[in-house]
Amino acid sequence: MIKKLTISKLLGLSHLDMAMLMLVSKSQWSMFEIGQRSIPERSMQLLSEILAYVSAVEKVDDGRLLPSETQLKQQKEHIEYSLRENEHKQLKVAKKVAALEQKRTTQVKWVRLVGFFDSRIKEKEERGDSIHRGLVYGWRAALNIDHANALLDLELKQKSLKFEQSFLEKKLLNDNIK
Repeated sequence: MIKKLTISKLLGLSHLDMAMLMLVSKSQWSMFEIGQRSIPERSMQLLSEILAYVSAVEKVDDGRLLPSETQLKQQKEHIEYSLRENEHKQLKVAKKVAALEQKRTTQVKWVRLVGFFDSRIKEKEERGDSIHRGLVYGWRAALNIDHANALLDLELKQKSLKFEQSFLEKKLLNDNIK
């Protein structure tokens, strides 16, 4: 059984909403939609004006409804906001990457220092060796922190944000958003 498109469905309103708009009862509206009853002249005039307005506003292109100027403006503003937010996120991720890179650079220096003091401690016992051993112990503990996974996660985040930026920019240009 094929359901017929009713005026209520066409306008996206319930039977009660349509009845209230037309100043008739819900049952009177329902019967009007199935062709068993008429509605008052003033309601028919109002319905005619509503349908004329809606059909004039809704321009169809490839089976899709074209957005109104207000919707286009709102969409453009939303995309521009999303682009600004994306840029902010990219800057935050870039700062985190720079900080992690600095930590990795520091780790490389500590590896060299640990190697230097390990060889020195093995060669001879010197005054201050206990201090050196303490420092080396602390550096070794810090060297166990692997920043590679965190950097990989941030790199993935950067790529995702760049893709999102590219998508939003294309959307802004290709959809003829004014």
